[in-house]
Amino acid sequence: MSTLLAGVSRVNITPPVGMYLVGMERSENSHGLRDDLFATALALSDGQVEVVIVSMDVLVVNPEFVARVRQETSVRSGVPVGNVLLHATHCHSGPLTFAFPGSQPMLRAYVDNLFYLLVGLVQMAHDRLAPAVLGFGRGQTRIGINRRLTRPDGVTVIAPNPERPVDPEVGVVRIDHADGRPLAVLVNYACHPVVLGNGSNVISADWPGAMRRLVESATGATCLFIQGAGADINPWPGVPCDREDVLERLGMQIGGEVVSTWAGIEPAAAERIAVDGQKIELPLLPPSQFEGRLPKFVELEEAMGGMTWDQLQAWLDEKGPWRAEIVGQGDERRAVMELQAIRLGQVGLVSAAGEIFVKTGLAVKARSPFAHTLFAGYSNGLVCYIPLPEDYPNGGYEVFEAYLACRLPAPVAPQAAGMVEDAAVSLLERLKTST
Repeated sequence: MSTLLAGVSRVNITPPVGMYLVGMERSENSHGLRDDLFATALALSDGQVEVVIVSMDVLVVNPEFVARVRQETSVRSGVPVGNVLLHATHCHSGPLTFAFPGSQPMLRAYVDNLFYLLVGLVQMAHDRLAPAVLGFGRGQTRIGINRRLTRPDGVTVIAPNPERPVDPEVGVVRIDHADGRPLAVLVNYACHPVVLGNGSNVISADWPGAMRRLVESATGATCLFIQGAGADINPWPGVPCDREDVLERLGMQIGGEVVSTWAGIEPAAAERIAVDGQKIELPLLPPSQFEGRLPKFVELEEAMGGMTWDQLQAWLDEKGPWRAEIVGQGDERRAVMELQAIRLGQVGLVSAAGEIFVKTGLAVKARSPFAHTLFAGYSNGLVCYIPLPEDYPNGGYEVFEAYLACRLPAPVAPQAAGMVEDAAVSLLERLKTST
């Protein structure tokens, strides 16, 4: 019987006040600090296979940056490149994590430092591997609500819609030292961290930060938050409200559920660790199928002061310097997405480099061969929103507008969601049957 080993580490990744905060249409740079941002690493090994899960309080990670961190981590700690998962909590009040040579000096300095912080973070978690036990539990909360609403006039807007689905499950993985002392708790839930919005220019981890503080205070374990399939899920009241009391209340609500669930988990003495991954190519819409939606870009152009297309691209280079890998040409263009799956005994964790709609995450969980399944978006990069086929007729931000900010030449095609679902389930099935 194998012995589970686990190690945890954390570093502060708070940017300097004055840095641009990505995720909202803010007109000014940050002017204050509400709470610190962190990167937390959990290393797990069964003596044969080691994996490291890193959770960061940032909006998104660039795939080029991910590749650099993985490569240097492999050299320094020996963890294989494909065994490191770099996850963004999708924080909308934090910094960019990638810079071009022409980016502002403050951003370039921050990203350079972040690279070395993350490499050292993984090294520390690896070096702290020690005998441990692991268990899983499920809680429920409804701090999130679906945010896609089609009005009577046919226009789809970001607004609360209780008629569309949510995933109320709070997945909790409890990791203790072999002698029973708390070590780490991994929390999985699907909901945008956007209590703070355009009206707030302070650095903050939003409600996941409040949740984490409560969980750590109550359990004594280091808490990692893993964002789920929350592309179309916002926290109550459904749109950013810029109220810190709401942020704290929602954090306490889910945090209390985590603590209650954690307390009822009986960790097991030994667990098997395994990892697998693949890249899939998601088709993009040909211009003939989405050019009718381009008036939305005209509205965006007017809102940004009459920018030309080239000016918009230059602006996006500074405000959103991440790009998915594109293969093919013309109508055959495809965006490359990485998926990664990790087996933690009877727990299956599968991740995708995209903003995944909640219905897809629910479908993956329902089809998973594991007794317990966690779904993570925003991992190892970001392609864009991956809407459901039935959402295309109604359009809206996620379907026909977000691709511009995500630096795609066109929106993903309707079949993309099904491809992500099938690939995620296939990875879980391979892990379940592997020896």
